[in-house]
Amino acid sequence: MSLFHADAYDPDDMMVHPRHQAMQPVLAQLIQQLRDCETAEAGIEFQRNLLDRLLEVEKDRAGFKRAAKRIRSGKGPQPDAPEPQSGRDLADVATWRFEQDVCDRLARQLRSVGGAAAHVRCAEGRRLRHQARVHTCAL
Repeated sequence: MSLFHADAYDPDDMMVHPRHQAMQPVLAQLIQQLRDCETAEAGIEFQRNLLDRLLEVEKDRAGFKRAAKRIRSGKGPQPDAPEPQSGRDLADVATWRFEQDVCDRLARQLRSVGGAAAHVRCAEGRRLRHQARVHTCAL
């Protein structure tokens, strides 16, 4: 969902959400870690770090989605529901949907970093193949 198509909250609410704020330096760190990858081991460590972050966000997203469904049906959130950090009314389904939307956005941001990693790996593969052709032609 685009920030500009959010009908239950102002887009600025997303930007100042504590989860969103906390993720921004993490994203910068992941991008720097990707730029610094010079070995296969560093690449694997980057992928692990990225995957751990993504799985954590996806787990919370699923928990918020489940809680929203329970609230809608007149129940309370499940005991293991993640803690909303928006400061909104916990009895309001919109609170839980908003928290889910925050996690959706964070997951997209993390996947974008993963997409950049794939692009870098493909570009590196093309560069190595080109060097191999140039070297073969020079022989």
